[in-house]
Amino acid sequence: MVKITKSEKEEILKKYPDMSFTRTMIKDSKRHHYYMVEQAGPMALLRKIRGLEPERGQWRPNANKNRKKKDVK
Repeated sequence: MVKITKSEKEEILKKYPDMSFTRTMIKDSKRHHYYMVEQAGPMALLRKIRGLEPERGQWRPNANKNRKKKDVK
């Protein structure tokens, strides 16, 4: 389960209307906590909403960071 905000929940529901969320509630508190099940499609959308994953074709500054370098003689 992943903790999300209410606005993230609403964005995910636009694309995945059948997705279910868990909302907690403490007695006499108006502060709810939302949780989402970790599924591939909604998780990818959540990363995009949070800005953790660049869209296709976008430049990524550290894209080649993990590439193996060829030995230069």
